[in-house]
Amino acid sequence: MRKTLLFFIKLFIIVAIFTFLITRAVKGSALTDLTWNNVHISLLLVGFFFNFLATATTLIRWRLLVLALGGKLSLSDAMRLGFIGFMFNLSPVGIIGGDAIKVYLLAKKNHTSVDDATAGVVIDRVIGLYTMFLMGLLFVVVTRFATDAAAFVRVIYTGLLVLTAGSTVFLAFFLIPSSSKNRRIQVINATPFIGKFLAAITGSIMKYQRKRRVLFNSFLLTVVVHCCFSISLYYTARGIFTQAPSLIDHAVLYCVGNIGSIVPLSAGPLEYLLDELYPFFTTTNHSSIEAGYGMSVGLTFRLLAVFVALVGVAFYLTSKKEVTEALAQAQKKDSMKNASK
Repeated sequence: MRKTLLFFIKLFIIVAIFTFLITRAVKGSALTDLTWNNVHISLLLVGFFFNFLATATTLIRWRLLVLALGGKLSLSDAMRLGFIGFMFNLSPVGIIGGDAIKVYLLAKKNHTSVDDATAGVVIDRVIGLYTMFLMGLLFVVVTRFATDAAAFVRVIYTGLLVLTAGSTVFLAFFLIPSSSKNRRIQVINATPFIGKFLAAITGSIMKYQRKRRVLFNSFLLTVVVHCCFSISLYYTARGIFTQAPSLIDHAVLYCVGNIGSIVPLSAGPLEYLLDELYPFFTTTNHSSIEAGYGMSVGLTFRLLAVFVALVGVAFYLTSKKEVTEALAQAQKKDSMKNASK
């Protein structure tokens, strides 16, 4: 019952966001400018290539983090399990996320403990977000976007500062070696209901304290990931409209707009933020941008990601039994946690 209710709440929020965006876009000229004659397939293919390259690089980073804890994960298995997880992450308001699928597939196939597998996914996610926050701050300062007097820009800039500071504290808590390691685990263990589960994962995460080179290489790979996604967003915009902001502007748009990815919805937040952000920029011929432009680019960008996820569909069809068992494990674990509450 709770899962069904959560599903419909998520669905309602997504529909509400897009209803608002489309209603606002109809009042402007963005949708009328979006015609087949303006679409450049070659530019969209470039956008698709960089989207695919960025996604594949995240899986190489994940494999690096798994191997650092002594896990066994070949490059081919990293791609297979990773793309299956990516497919589930893009599924509409899914109950079981792709990260959970990756954890249980890895644990089952390569005999890695669930705690270590979870730790690898958590650190992978945190490094991805932390690097995006840092790059976002760098780009908004370099482009002088942060100096815009608009209230929305000030909120975004403040939010980036808070998120960067918060993720810095998170990483410091887990990854800076200290004699208080056991004390930190005890603090986590005292968390009501899920303390024991979190403490076990915390112990695994802290193993990365001795893997500084791995963490640094993961950071460098993440810089490549976000640069590729920024390029993909730029060519997506160029592919559907005759004019678009510059590449460096799209680096700001991607890093800031993708803050919406921390909201557990499969669609909506990214498109909303892009639609709000694009009017603060001008195209290369200094034309202003109206509402609806960002939504159109965001939806096309997400469509490219769906095409990338089709690789996961192919892998899923060849590993259906294995994925079904992993789903059952994940749902059983979720049911046990709910029962403990």
